[in-house]
Amino acid sequence: MIFLMNSIGKLRFLKLGGIPVFSSFFLTTLLYLKFFVPNFFSSVYAEDGQIYLNDALTSGGLNNLFKTYAGYVDLPARLIAALTILFDPAFYPFILGFGTISVMTICMMVIYYACDKVFQNKSQSALFAGFLLVLPISRFESLGNVTNLHFYIFTSSSFVFIQYLVIRRISLNQGFFVLIATLSTPLTLFLMFFSLYGLKKPSNWNFKTIRLKNNPFIILGIGTLINIVVSWGDLDTRTPTDVNSVAKSGYLYLDRVIGSALIPFWGRVSTNQGVTLVSSSIFNSLYIRAALTFLILLLVLYIARRTSVGVQPLLVIIFSITIIYSIILSMAYNLEPRYAIFPSYLISFIFFVIVIQLNPKFATVILFCFVLLMNLNSASTTLSRYKATDWTKQVKFAKLACNTLDDSKSMNIRMAPFREDAFWFVNIPCSRITEKN
Repeated sequence: MIFLMNSIGKLRFLKLGGIPVFSSFFLTTLLYLKFFVPNFFSSVYAEDGQIYLNDALTSGGLNNLFKTYAGYVDLPARLIAALTILFDPAFYPFILGFGTISVMTICMMVIYYACDKVFQNKSQSALFAGFLLVLPISRFESLGNVTNLHFYIFTSSSFVFIQYLVIRRISLNQGFFVLIATLSTPLTLFLMFFSLYGLKKPSNWNFKTIRLKNNPFIILGIGTLINIVVSWGDLDTRTPTDVNSVAKSGYLYLDRVIGSALIPFWGRVSTNQGVTLVSSSIFNSLYIRAALTFLILLLVLYIARRTSVGVQPLLVIIFSITIIYSIILSMAYNLEPRYAIFPSYLISFIFFVIVIQLNPKFATVILFCFVLLMNLNSASTTLSRYKATDWTKQVKFAKLACNTLDDSKSMNIRMAPFREDAFWFVNIPCSRITEKN
C-alpha cells in the first residue's frame, strides 16, 4: 500500500491520482475486515439488522434516512440499510459489508489527505490512515459494522479541522464530509474546541477568507443546527445514566485512551455482574495498568516538549480535547470502547507527530513497526462475532417456510451476537423472501 502511496506524486483525489489511492485503501480495508473480523460477509450483526434493516424493511429505506435513534441521526447507516434492502435477502451481509468497507475507505482517504498536509510524507500519512483499522480499542465491538461507522466518520472529520488549523483551508469534498459527520452524531460538537487554537489570527487573515466551503467551523455549526432540528422531540435520546467519580473517569482515560493507543497487548478491562475482567492482555493488575499508563502519559508529555515550537500549541489543543471529551463522556455515560475511538486515535496522532519530529530519518520504519505491533495487539478481539448463524442457509429455510404462508407473513432471521438475555433478528416479509429468491 505504501508503494502505491509513493507512486502518485502530486496528483489529487477525484483526479487521476485518486484512483490508486482509493483502490489501495479499499483493497486494504476489504482484506483486513475479511480476515480479522469473524463472519464479516456471512452474517448480519447486532444493531445493523435489529435497528437499521428492520426499520428500512418496515417503512422503506428512504423514509428513514433522517430517523433518529438514541439521539443519533446516523445518516450513513440509514443510507446503507436503504440500499441493502434493494437486493436479495441472502446478500444482505455482503451489501452491509461492502457499505462498511466503502465508508471506512472514505474515512481513511480523508485522514490521508489531511495528514499529508501535516506530515508532508505520503508513506507516513498512509500508515496513520491505515492505523484507523488497527486501532485496538475499536476491535472489541466497533469495527466491521454499519452501526458504529459514525464514530469513525466523527474521528476522521477531526483531521479536516487539524488541516485547517495548519494551512487555513479545506477542500469542498472535505467540507461535505464534515457536514455528513455532523448529521451522523452530536459528538461532533467537541470539534468546536479546535477553535481555541484559532484565537490567534494568521498574518494573512481577512474577512474575505472566511467562506462556507473552506471553514469547517461554519459547516459544523450549520450541520449541528440541522441535527438538533431533526432530533428535536426524540423520546429515545440517550440521557446521562452513569455518574462516575473523577477517579474512575481518570482511570478509564488512562486505560482506554492512553493504554489502548500506545501499549502493545494492552487488552481491555470490563465488568460483568460486578466482577472486573481483563481480556486479551498481559497486564492483569489494575494497579499496574494505572501506574504504567500514567508513566507513559508523563513520558509522552515530556518528550512532546522537544518538538518544534510551532507544533507544540497544536499538540496541546489535541491533548486537551482528548481529556475534555473523555472525562465528560466518562462521567455522563461511561467511556465505552466505541466512544474511546476518537480520543485514542488523536493520542496516536500525537505519537506519530512526536516520532516524525524527533527521528525523521527512521520515522517511517519505526511507525511501520508500531502499526504492525499494535495490530498483533488487537488480533484476538471481536469475540462476540465468532458465534453466528449461516445467514444464507437461514434465508433458504425461510423461503421454504414462506412458500407455505401468505405473502403478508414474515420470518425472523437470527443473527449475532448470541446472548442469553436477547434474541437478535431481522424480520423479513415473505413477499421479499419469495420474490427475491
